[in-house]
Amino acid sequence: MINIKNISIASTLLLAVSCSNQDNKSIENLIDDTVVQLNGEELMKTNCLICHGNGSSHDDILGPPMKGVKHHYLEGGMTEQAFIDAITNWVAEPKQENSRMLGAIEKFKIMPKLEYKTEEVKAIAAYIFNNNMSTPIWFDKHVEEEHSTYSIEGLMLNDGKKWLTDKETSIGFKKMLDLVNVFNENSNHTLSDYNEFGNNMDEIKGDVLSKCTMTGVGHDHLHTLLIPLIRKINGIKEVGDVDKANEIYANIKLNVELYDEFFMF
Repeated sequence: MINIKNISIASTLLLAVSCSNQDNKSIENLIDDTVVQLNGEELMKTNCLICHGNGSSHDDILGPPMKGVKHHYLEGGMTEQAFIDAITNWVAEPKQENSRMLGAIEKFKIMPKLEYKTEEVKAIAAYIFNNNMSTPIWFDKHVEEEHSTYSIEGLMLNDGKKWLTDKETSIGFKKMLDLVNVFNENSNHTLSDYNEFGNNMDEIKGDVLSKCTMTGVGHDHLHTLLIPLIRKINGIKEVGDVDKANEIYANIKLNVELYDEFFMF
């Protein structure tokens, strides 16, 4: 008999970072009728909550609660289909580099690869995306204590010193910071302004990735910074609400500003 407490788990179906293209097509157009008709709520309760229920405290759980997981997924902006794809990809191949909750991995470790049916995973993801997850009694206090200042889980200094980067990476982040600061000078942005900003950031980000020559642990930490930034850039490119766009922009600004705190050329 398997002892669940001996299974290292970072998340259930929700810790992936999907690199697939996002679109706004409905789930009905992309998933067969069998998937649409599945009961996502019951599947989630049966397959997920044994490890990702709310618990009586943050220490009384085997994995992060659904409320926190969904929050981490959607903070950078994500369409329903991208959300479903990310979950499906994670369940198919759970890996640390695909996770968006590195702090959870540090606490709970990587979840094992579980043989769920793809259609059921998609139904669970659709339910989570479209419904509010219950809030643990300890959740708000935990968020206040652990996330009172902007930070990225897993990002840390090199024994108190900044990580050394290559010239092209440093130049790329300088360009992104300049773009962020110029955009910040005007507070009356339209939705198309935010989308264009996202496209411009995406172009610079692509240049950073293509020209980066870093290797080793420093390179791993750079990706810890880049993964949430890429997610937010993708989100602001396609976001359809000005208030949400402004929220994503604010997080992009904080994300980019962290570069100089942790890296130097």
